[in-house]
Amino acid sequence: MFLWRLLPFVSMPLRFSSPCVLGRRIRLTESHWQVICCVKHSELSGKDALVLRALADADIVRRSRYDSAVYLYYLAYNHYWLCVVCLHENGTGFVMTAYLTDRVKEGDEVWTR
Repeated sequence: MFLWRLLPFVSMPLRFSSPCVLGRRIRLTESHWQVICCVKHSELSGKDALVLRALADADIVRRSRYDSAVYLYYLAYNHYWLCVVCLHENGTGFVMTAYLTDRVKEGDEVWTR
């Protein structure tokens, strides 16, 4: 079992809970946002509004090749793509991570603008 599957059961203050282009409500806790922007991907510090936009107005959404419950939301940003990785379960979801990349990963395309 992936550790990510246990995270929805941990009660923490939310940074946001927002609808995505697929009609699900996606949430992100304050503490997990701090891990993403301060520890893992410091280039995203102060860009939580951009992460919200990637969920609500994505250019491309793909399903992971490795886990059918994981979706990758892509938004063109400068000369890169912002990728927001979410786990979908029981009609909702949560942000696992977010990062900037120079290419869209392989996977089944489930939505495009």
